[in-house]
Amino acid sequence: MEKVYYYKVEGIKGDGKNAVLKEEGLIPLDASSPPEFGGVSGKWTPEHLFVASVVSCYIMTFISVANAMKIEYEEMKCEGTGTLKPTEGNKMEFVEVVLKPYVVVRSEQLKEKVLKAIKVAHDHCLVARSLKSEVKIEPEIIVK
Repeated sequence: MEKVYYYKVEGIKGDGKNAVLKEEGLIPLDASSPPEFGGVSGKWTPEHLFVASVVSCYIMTFISVANAMKIEYEEMKCEGTGTLKPTEGNKMEFVEVVLKPYVVVRSEQLKEKVLKAIKVAHDHCLVARSLKSEVKIEPEIIVK
């Protein structure tokens, strides 16, 4: 039997272009349209959450891959930048997400193994694989 998972979020409209995102057992999240689209600054936007979803999934996938490959690393972080622009019919959409994983290792010998893990994580990141927009990787590996 195939495994099927469901993830539910409830959105409750607030004042203006604001909403609260809730799910049982999770901390509520205030969200707004970005200021450039009539929202308020200082709140998470759907655009930020879109990129955050890719970044967080990539990090979790990298952790799993690195554990499976028995890679020891000192630090791992990842910056993501989504490019939102008008496309056909002047509709806005994300056309690209660039992930910049940064991994610190103790030896030069681990660099190639980490590069392989970075690629495998990219290939297996379920959020990135679910997107229409392209997801690019620009890794940086530092030997400490």
